[in-house]
Amino acid sequence: MQESIRTCKHKLSILPSGILRISETKGKVCYYHRKSFQDKNGKYISKKNTRLIKQLAEREYYFKTLLALEEELRAVDALLSIKINHPASTVYKSMNPSIKSMITPLEEPVSDAIKRWQSIPNPPMEPWEGSYVLKTKRGEYVRSKAEYNIANTLLAEKIPYKYEAPFMTVDGFNQRPDFTIMNPTTGQIFIWEHFGMLDRPDYTKRMINKLGAYELSGLFPGNGLIVTFDDGSHPLTVDHIRQIIDKLLR
Repeated sequence: MQESIRTCKHKLSILPSGILRISETKGKVCYYHRKSFQDKNGKYISKKNTRLIKQLAEREYYFKTLLALEEELRAVDALLSIKINHPASTVYKSMNPSIKSMITPLEEPVSDAIKRWQSIPNPPMEPWEGSYVLKTKRGEYVRSKAEYNIANTLLAEKIPYKYEAPFMTVDGFNQRPDFTIMNPTTGQIFIWEHFGMLDRPDYTKRMINKLGAYELSGLFPGNGLIVTFDDGSHPLTVDHIRQIIDKLLR
């Protein structure tokens, strides 16, 4: 399974970005290149351009296969953790550090996976004036009181997270979710998006497009995706944040 996952990731790194849309009318099949989720129709592809058509079809196959394999791997890991508590991880973790330095474990402990994930640099976004207004207890600046409370609660509950880290959706474009989180028990990655300006039509449109891109990429609320909302009269409370953590991140 790991070899198949590596193959999928390699293929996705060399295939062109975008989504293949197929339209069939009265037996006539037409192909279109959607370059992003927002591009509903896409640009017509001549049937002579068989290479691009094939590459976009392969991209969809490898992306969906990667999601399925990773989900299957998480399910297997969860089952093993319940029944036999990851014996390979337990053995490696208990060994002398000098011996560990000479061994590549069969199964990476979640704690090591977290350290490796946290060591990957997170390129900062280009801020605009007044966009980051509150400093969290970890020392980063966030955009709202709700994000401030989410960040501080994740820190207090010892949940590993990254703020506004790049996340590539199936259309080949990088999103910048509010938080990317790793479950400290299972190693599963979650995206946490908080939406707080629903009275603005332009903001709501961007929210719908972003959620659609996540759904197209196999992320749904409660399954790889956490979505919260608030407005001036219904703020996101710390108690609510803790309930979500207890439900999905333990």
